[in-house]
Amino acid sequence: MPVFCGIISVEAILMRKRTIKSLLEPQKQTLLEMYRNHPKSRMRERAHMVLLSSQKRSIKEICSIVFRSENTVSTWLDDSPRKEGYQQSNWTLKLVDHHLLQKFGVNFSLSHVWEMVHTLGFTLIRPRHRTIIPTQEQIEQANQKTFHYLEKSRSRDIRFFYLDETSATVWSTLSYVWARKGTRPEIPMSDDHGRVYIFSAADPLRGKVHYHIAPSSSKEHVVAFLKQMRSRYPTDRLVFRLDNHKPHKAHIVKQFVKEDGNMQLERLPRYTSFKCNPIERLFKWFRRVVTHNQFFENISVLKNAIGAFFRSVANQPKKVISLLRLNLNSFP
Repeated sequence: MPVFCGIISVEAILMRKRTIKSLLEPQKQTLLEMYRNHPKSRMRERAHMVLLSSQKRSIKEICSIVFRSENTVSTWLDDSPRKEGYQQSNWTLKLVDHHLLQKFGVNFSLSHVWEMVHTLGFTLIRPRHRTIIPTQEQIEQANQKTFHYLEKSRSRDIRFFYLDETSATVWSTLSYVWARKGTRPEIPMSDDHGRVYIFSAADPLRGKVHYHIAPSSSKEHVVAFLKQMRSRYPTDRLVFRLDNHKPHKAHIVKQFVKEDGNMQLERLPRYTSFKCNPIERLFKWFRRVVTHNQFFENISVLKNAIGAFFRSVANQPKKVISLLRLNLNSFP
């Protein structure tokens, strides 16, 4: 049997559920060479299937073996379809079926594909987000630089602030709350999706916290907040520790800092903000006090609540200082 006939007959093997006759030794050696070294994965896979069929393997056994090889259905499902060249982010049964057809020249029913996927141990699961964790070396480098600025601020050479922004909506953020057993509190929702952004800069040595409410986190509002800080400290050298959010690196932000001449933006290494910018703890406090389980009828009411929180914070410098210490891993 010519090798190309053996390859083409794979479809027949799978569709008619039978095996091919034993191979002659030259055919077997050629197929082995193709299986090991052919540049096209599809041809390697087909050669593999012909070899298995020549050993009197059943269709079920062949699928079981092939699907557990390097190019397995399991591997496909563990990765995004984009890695296989599709402009689609998630696998569907139809897409798996199409991919099987492209890879093996086999066309299964959707129910058969479902059984195959289920047998391999897959089911529909809703993913969860995972924070990209920086290396210990990145954290240490970031903290060393921060300690340097803390020392300069302690000697009053500069004023040092952690800076970042967070958002708040009229819809509440949900958290655990005391309630009677057997009941579940319900927080109102409306068709108003109003949102504001809160810029904040916190001094970890003196417990001072400044804020600015804006309709967006755009580069223009970054500049507006920096102008507010300059107005509050007209002669001091200001150093801000902040992340790599795109508006923080915008040209007009860099231009404003350059023209000011007495201001410095020190950006944290990528992915280290959550661990190395303690202002995140201030925002966690803010959400717990202001937005958790609270519906706001409109933006005006929300802004009033935000203002009340920061006025309260202004009277608690010792708590702010404790909150912003670098050796705190979290805020309960």
